[in-house]
Amino acid sequence: MGKFPGNPLHHELLLSGEYLEETTVSGSLYLIDSYPGYIPVGTGQVHGELWTIHRADYLFPILDSYEDVNLEQPSSGEYRRELVPVRTTQNTRVEAWIYIYQGSLEDKIKLESGYFL
Repeated sequence: MGKFPGNPLHHELLLSGEYLEETTVSGSLYLIDSYPGYIPVGTGQVHGELWTIHRADYLFPILDSYEDVNLEQPSSGEYRRELVPVRTTQNTRVEAWIYIYQGSLEDKIKLESGYFL
């Protein structure tokens, strides 16, 4: 079911996707106000969830809007969505969509554990 049922879009994920397992990705995680911001820089491991999306044409526009992604001008949104390699709990490498934070990291707290919650 996923670990983040408090997320405002959790219901949409349950309707349009299926939780598969936990994953890790190389990089760094920061606290951006009350939500996380992943950047693909650094040697740390950031922990997340792998979902399969059954209705991408429906769900990705909702997620992109929520994450402030601008597909026409990717550098102008707070996040951009990219396909990146992640590691599953079985240490298998798979490609997954991830939202990458593009804002300033000034005064942001780095989450050294790689976990948001």
